[in-house]
This record gives sequence, structure tokens and C-alpha cells, in this order.
Amino acid sequence: MEFVPHDLLKDRPHIVVEGPRNEHTVLALSHWPGSNAPAPLRGDTSAEIVFNCLASPDRARYLGDVQVVSSSAFSQDGAVAVWSLLNPEQAMKRRDLLVDVATAGDFARYRDPLALKAAFTIAVFADPAVSPYRKELSGRSAAGLTGMLYELLMFGLPDILAHIDDYRDLWEEEFGHVRGSEALLKSGQAKIQEFPEVDLAVIESPEPLHPAAICSATDRLRVLTIHQGRYWLKYRYESWVQIASRPVLPRIDLDPLVTRLQVMETTPGTWTFDGIDNPTPNLCFVDEAGQPASSGLAKAHFLEEVRDFLKTHADDPAVQWNPYKEK
Repeated sequence: MEFVPHDLLKDRPHIVVEGPRNEHTVLALSHWPGSNAPAPLRGDTSAEIVFNCLASPDRARYLGDVQVVSSSAFSQDGAVAVWSLLNPEQAMKRRDLLVDVATAGDFARYRDPLALKAAFTIAVFADPAVSPYRKELSGRSAAGLTGMLYELLMFGLPDILAHIDDYRDLWEEEFGHVRGSEALLKSGQAKIQEFPEVDLAVIESPEPLHPAAICSATDRLRVLTIHQGRYWLKYRYESWVQIASRPVLPRIDLDPLVTRLQVMETTPGTWTFDGIDNPTPNLCFVDEAGQPASSGLAKAHFLEEVRDFLKTHADDPAVQWNPYKEK
């Protein structure tokens, strides 16, 4: 089996991971919206779906004689999924760690610190501005960049996992931010209040917390962060993909809430929302220069508006979106 960049597939039959299917997709081992991996194989990450396929007694039937695997978007999850499909025997020996890397990359949740460090390292590799492979990535189109990153990580991933300390300069600063955020939560200086009935977590902290500290501390997929009079309401990535481990509430379009908040706002500026089908959309208040700013709305009032809006539209399909619809 070989990896072929998505933009070079043409009409070749292929297996897709971490991306949508098209008319030439024979098998989707992806959790993306509408990808609809075979029900017995489904998992929370594309990597987990690949491992379920590799471990299945029907593996030969699922994979058939297809010799091409591809992906349209690069991520830590995608890198793990593609590498594991191309190196099944090696991958199965490190299944738990590899799934942890994919989960840390996609969902900012982790069990093993090594997985988080590896996810951070891969993210730096993928950033053309700071990557050790800046020269190789420079000047490429978006599709060309994605393909090159997969090619590079097919060789780099095993070394990252085996020699993570050699990459300390790539992960140390961000890992320190995670540990600092976890310490704030443990000490009580930062607090998380949950409202399970609307799948909402409210975080208040003296300084911004790293997502890996937040997402490892709460299962709520709607996260409201409050800091110095600023409000950020975000849908986590888990609500954009097809999750197999637990039921996930559909997303509710927050545009009507934006309109209501704008009417009530007392400070010059604009309430914005990134869009319901954005992978990680954010609702926030920005000043006239478009920068996040403190709202004039009192904290208790804002929280009441958010909770009431989510409750009111909990059963209203007209304003809901979920990744399970056929594409």
C-alpha cells in the first residue's frame, strides 16, 4: 500500500483517512462529517478507526485489493492513521500510545505526557513558519503542503515517539503552558463549572488556560471561557466529527444569539460567531479593530442568556447541525 497526496489521486480507487470521501473512495476510515466509516469500525479518531480495521477479523474484506491511501487534510490524527495503515505490524504494537497521540492532536485530551509532547512536535513540524522543514514546505500550495507533510511524517513519526527528548525545543514551551494551566485548576485559582443539561462548561481563570488542560478536565463540548470581562463560547472539535464513544448533542447555530447579544451590548464593538459548520467555531465580542474585547454585559446576565438560548433550541432541528448526515 502507498500514500498518494489527495490532489494527485485523479480517478484512482483509494482508502481515505482524515477527510471526506469522493466518488472514487472505496473505503472511508475517517471520522469527518459525512464520511460514515463502516459501523463495526467506528471510533472517535480516524486513527482509532484504522486500528479497528487492522484488528478486525474482516480486515481483508474491508481493505480488499486497494493499494492507495490518501487524506485531504494534515493533522496529528491523520499522520497516525496513515502511518499505521502503511505499517500495520509496527503500529499494532504501539496502538494505545498512537491513539493517544491522535486524541491529543484532535481533541486536546491525553493520558500519557509522551503523547502530548509528540502531538505538539508534529504541530510544529506542520507549521511552515517554524518547521524544521521550512525549506521543503516553502512556496507550496495548500494541497501540496498537505501531501509533503504526510510524506515527511511517514519517516518522522517513529523517531518522534522513540526519541521525544531530542525534540524538546519543539514541545517544551507549550507543554509547560499545559502544566501551568493544570496547576491553576488543581489549586482552585482556575475553576470549571459544568451545566450538563446543555453540555456547557464555564471556565474562569486569572489567565488563559491551555486547551489540553481544559479538555482533559471536562467532557462538556460547549466551553465558555471568562477572563477579564471577555467571553469566548466555543464548540469543541468533537462536536464536528463523528464520535463513537458517546452520544453528542447537535450543534446549535449561535447566529440568533449573536443578534440578541448585539442589541443588549453597551460597549462599542461587535458580537461575532465563526459559523456552525466551522470545525471549532467561536462566539466572542470584538472591538472596532476586530480584536477580542471586554463586553459591557454582566457575567451573570451573559451566562443566563447563553444557558437559556441553548435550552430553548435543544429540540429545534431548524437551527441544529450534526456531522452524521449523509453527504
